[in-house]
Amino acid sequence: MNWKRILCPVDLTQTCSECVRVASALARECGAELVFFYVAVPELPASSGAAIPEVNQAIERERQALKQITPTSSGVLHRHELVRGQPAPSIVHYALQNQVDLIVMPTHGRTGFSRLLLGSVAEEVLRHAPCPVLAIRATAPQAEPVATPQLAVT
Repeated sequence: MNWKRILCPVDLTQTCSECVRVASALARECGAELVFFYVAVPELPASSGAAIPEVNQAIERERQALKQITPTSSGVLHRHELVRGQPAPSIVHYALQNQVDLIVMPTHGRTGFSRLLLGSVAEEVLRHAPCPVLAIRATAPQAEPVATPQLAVT
């Protein structure tokens, strides 16, 4: 594959660690830039005037947490992007505007009623992304790490 830019949307929890590992390995094998991407969903309180500093402080904490995510493979060129908005549309918009060749993102694997209520960010991205999407089942925090797959990229 000739991927030059890989987008890895993250949720700042341990559940996306497998996704970060796979995206890092792919970026290393392809010589691609890896973009760790976080969407801060603005939660405006009822009295929005006085609480704006708290919202800005929360976003700054999220920005610092995002910067802590690094490739698990050495030698991978990477950067961090944080935007405000709704996750799926923001991911698709970023991919469109930034010539993303591949999106590697976690999916929580919800089914049934919980999926109906909560929706699926991964499914919406799959439907609207301008490039291939590799959805990785999110690992539970107590799950054992899986061995690194061998990648053959030609």
